[in-house]
Amino acid sequence: MKPSLLQLVEALRGSAINMMKRLNREGYLTAMFLTIWLVPASAQLADQAEAQALEPDSGQLLDQVYQLEQSIVQLEQRSGAFDPRMGELSSTLASRLAELELHEAALDSIQRADQNLKINLGLYAPEREPLLRMAFEQHIALRDVEAAQAELEHLVWLAARSLDAMDAQYIPRLLELARWHFSRYLTEMNDESLGQLEEATGYLEDAREIYQVNSLPYQMEFVDLYIAVNKAASEFLPAVQYSQSSGQSSRFDRDRIRLERLVGDVCDLGYSADEEQASRCERAGETQLRRRLQISSETNYYDSYDLDVNHTALFVNRAYQRVRQVLEEAYNDSLKFENPMLHVGSLLKTADWFLLYGHENNAREVYGVAAEMAKTMGVEEIFATDRPHPIPPQSVYSQLFDLAEQPASGSIRVRADIDADGKIESISFVNIEMEDSAEAGRVASQVIRTRFRPALANGQPVSFEGYEFNVHL
Repeated sequence: MKPSLLQLVEALRGSAINMMKRLNREGYLTAMFLTIWLVPASAQLADQAEAQALEPDSGQLLDQVYQLEQSIVQLEQRSGAFDPRMGELSSTLASRLAELELHEAALDSIQRADQNLKINLGLYAPEREPLLRMAFEQHIALRDVEAAQAELEHLVWLAARSLDAMDAQYIPRLLELARWHFSRYLTEMNDESLGQLEEATGYLEDAREIYQVNSLPYQMEFVDLYIAVNKAASEFLPAVQYSQSSGQSSRFDRDRIRLERLVGDVCDLGYSADEEQASRCERAGETQLRRRLQISSETNYYDSYDLDVNHTALFVNRAYQRVRQVLEEAYNDSLKFENPMLHVGSLLKTADWFLLYGHENNAREVYGVAAEMAKTMGVEEIFATDRPHPIPPQSVYSQLFDLAEQPASGSIRVRADIDADGKIESISFVNIEMEDSAEAGRVASQVIRTRFRPALANGQPVSFEGYEFNVHL
């Protein structure tokens, strides 16, 4: 049974935005608009105190939404549904509804605006792109991952209609698709999700080909994402069958014990005044860590000869060499283009890659060459080699899509001591603004696995105490 007009007005007085969200889900949005604006002015939140109780700018947004709805109705009556101005009004209405977090209503307006554009400007009109982008964002907000992916693929398809397959302008689209599938892999993280990494790798290889065809140097954004995706692929264990030597197993166990100890330490220090919260944080962190380690390890099994010969095994097994080749190409590009930034950057990325795979001696040697080169070329300060830096995959997380069913909210700042091999030796929370201590524990399990490019002194990696950074949730 739909609420009466007066009930709707009273509900709006108490909590305008929350009521609109609920009504939108129940299909009462139109009734709400009629209620707000057909009652006498004295009943329309005339009381200043009640108006101030609304969320910031929500009253103004409500007013704009109503005016846009009225304009659309009047224009349709005068000129019909296909008047080009109908598309403009519907697009603006969708933006306002999205700001109010009325995502389903926003999608309805987007569909109406997009249909108008297709009729007036054609199926391939580039003017459709902002609408498709907005639809993509609404589906993400609604956690409809499959619908969001369809919109993103539609966006890329639309761009492809006006670009040559090897046009360099196509690269950002391919990188976005790669980030999308990598985000899905990190969100789903199960035995079936390797396909997402294969999709991401495919798009990165397409971008790589475009760079080469156009004789363009690799952008660092591409290199970082390429490293992150292939590092994740090389860690994927359920997809392949292999035998670990006792030395490899021992190393893996030592790393696991070290990480579990760090989770316990950071939770104990962060919630020192509340034993129950500290315990809850530690349990959640260790559970998340065990879940992550079940499908990954630091084992260098690209050197193993016991892999089953199949497509999946070959894909995983070649991850290390794929990145090694890209890094070599990036270095050669830096020489060809005589670009000191690319030159030093490619050397540092190569050292990072050695470090990720436990080749510490090789990493130290290349870091030394990079530091000397940076000093010689006068770009030492730009690369800030005097302090640690997160390296992929953690360094690209802020560029990914948040697809979790219940996204983490809040913020965490941590202080860590980083050893000369880029591993966290000790860690503590500097500031926690999260209501859920279990969520803080899960975040901690991610943070402690971060690998850093170590600080460099006289060209050599050194430990660094008290490095502070914010955690991307």
